Amino acid sequence: MSVVEVDAVTVSLDGRPIVWDADLAVEPGEFVVLMGANGSGKSTLVRAMTGILPVSAGQVRVLGTPVERLRERHRIGYVPQRGGASTGVPASVGEVVASGRVSRRRLLRPTGAADRRAVAEALEVVGLADRARERVTSLSGGQQQRVLIARALAAEPEVLFLDEPTAGVDLPNQQALADTLERLSATGATIVLVAHELGTLAGLIDRCVVLRDGRIVYDGLPLSEVEVHGTPGVPLQVGDHRDHPAQHPGPHAGPHAGAHDAQHHDQHHPHDHHDHVDRPHEPGPHDCGPGHSDSAPDISGPFDRSHHERGSA
Repeated sequence: MSVVEVDAVTVSLDGRPIVWDADLAVEPGEFVVLMGANGSGKSTLVRAMTGILPVSAGQVRVLGTPVERLRERHRIGYVPQRGGASTGVPASVGEVVASGRVSRRRLLRPTGAADRRAVAEALEVVGLADRARERVTSLSGGQQQRVLIARALAAEPEVLFLDEPTAGVDLPNQQALADTLERLSATGATIVLVAHELGTLAGLIDRCVVLRDGRIVYDGLPLSEVEVHGTPGVPLQVGDHRDHPAQHPGPHAGPHAGAHDAQHHDQHHPHDHHDHVDRPHEPGPHDCGPGHSDSAPDISGPFDRSHHERGSA
């Protein structure tokens, strides 16, 4: 079962269609990026995928359920665009992250051991465990963005959506965000990310979906920013999908690289049918080996299975 299914979806704002007739499926363990120019509809689409915006036609299903009927909202993690972690009310990093557990608890139920464990693990993943007692207002914008990611993770979602998490963030914190998402991806988490450009995230992506003028025009292997944005007014030429190369000499080396990637791709994506741009694919620094995110159909949260357990599954 796909984690997210978008079926002939149109999304309108103030009566004007922003996204037209979109079809998209996200599989367990995939790291998918939605790309396109400003105003292309990528943020609108991801907000419809989370149920924040209603669709005017078609249907979005998340975890097998129409998103508007999904009662267990903690199963969806969402990090909004350019949101600060500070609300004006004095709060520590740990307190902000703990607020992500509210959807998991009954009204007025006190914090329990499971809540404290989830908060501690979320802070560890984003690299802020040592800042838990500090005021959120003392952190940089990039660090606050990591706090928001931790808040989303504290609910132990089965799919995480992020809307341009690196926008307006300096390079060191962009790298810290990339490290955070790499650790998440290695656990088998399903991630859908909106980006105008990839930057430090380039080596992590399994799949790239490009929108232009509200329509999906490409769904396949990762592209460079030049390929995504191309020449204004000239559509991407989409042709048959080409097999992933057996080895990718990109910067994302280690246990997920090379021939190991090809093996995992065969195991986890036997029916891979993404379109690809109609040209020979040349591995480059923006590429990431397929299979980087292991498929975990029965995963109930990003912390539930270790890398060793997945490798022997």
